[in-house]
Amino acid sequence: MIDIPKALLILLFILTKTVAQNIPDQISLYPVMIENKYGYIDKTGQVVIKPQFDYAWPFSGHLAMVELNEKVGFIDTTGKIVIEPRYDYATNFREGVAAILIGEWDEGKWGFINQEGQVIIEPRFDYAQGFSQARAVVGLGSLEYMNYGYIDITGTIKIPTKYQDASDFCEDLAAVRLNDLYGYIDTSGQIIIKPQFLKARPFRDGLAAVGVITQDHIFLDKWGYIDKTGELVIKVQYDEAFDFSQGIARVMVFDEYYNGYYGFINKTGSYISPPKYQDAYDFSEGLAAVKLDDKWGYIDSAGRFLIEPTYESARPFINGLAKVTIMGKEAYIDKSGRVIWQETNK
Repeated sequence: MIDIPKALLILLFILTKTVAQNIPDQISLYPVMIENKYGYIDKTGQVVIKPQFDYAWPFSGHLAMVELNEKVGFIDTTGKIVIEPRYDYATNFREGVAAILIGEWDEGKWGFINQEGQVIIEPRFDYAQGFSQARAVVGLGSLEYMNYGYIDITGTIKIPTKYQDASDFCEDLAAVRLNDLYGYIDTSGQIIIKPQFLKARPFRDGLAAVGVITQDHIFLDKWGYIDKTGELVIKVQYDEAFDFSQGIARVMVFDEYYNGYYGFINKTGSYISPPKYQDAYDFSEGLAAVKLDDKWGYIDSAGRFLIEPTYESARPFINGLAKVTIMGKEAYIDKSGRVIWQETNK
């Protein structure tokens, strides 16, 4: 399996680098670890793909990435390997294409394959993300000094690699960083909202979270939300703000001791649940995982607990199930809180 330091490096870089994440279509199979090998269960908790992989990721469409002998490939919903594990890392398939890494994370090259496993863009980039709206972010340079731009499906650079940071296109716009400030471009590379923000997230539901320095917070940025004209429609007031999902956005504010607490707002900026949670995820399938008094539970869009906070950890719902931790063991629950599957080998 990928060693922990390398896995963390990959995860942290992607989370830092990727401002926008397009959530792919999911099917109802869920990765589980049984006796130190990964397989998949269905929505009833039955094992349908026997544990045989060193690691396994959720399905994206009808393919899932798996790891064997420190290489990644892809399986179909029957568990059959359809793309041999030969890559050092890969992204999920988006728009029928996945980015693949050949070599070490800091020295290897990224290219792209189709769902038949054919290389359609030879590995030549120092960084790559999946496709979104027929454009993919690519990078040239070192991890510390990368320049980003965009290619089309033929591998042709359509938007020059001149940005300090670049996100996926979402709702026809992408956040890019130029001269230390973020703005937004369209798929042709034209600047639609001039660079003026310290931080920026993708547009969701017509709004994007942006960070600025306010006069009374010289060293700390504050966040608000803009529309596609660049006009501020939810005033700058949060210590961090996240994407809208199902008409609701997660925000965070510090107390006087700089402890961060999470709450949720609607598109008018009104709180549907005030900042009182120690941690939280975005809404998914009508529920959001939140941490209160060191335990995780799930609230609805009115801020009411539908599943009481009793878990040590919790993740968002995907196709009716969510992964939680109960007494140190991983489990999946349904929206009633019923345990569908639980680890037994710890």
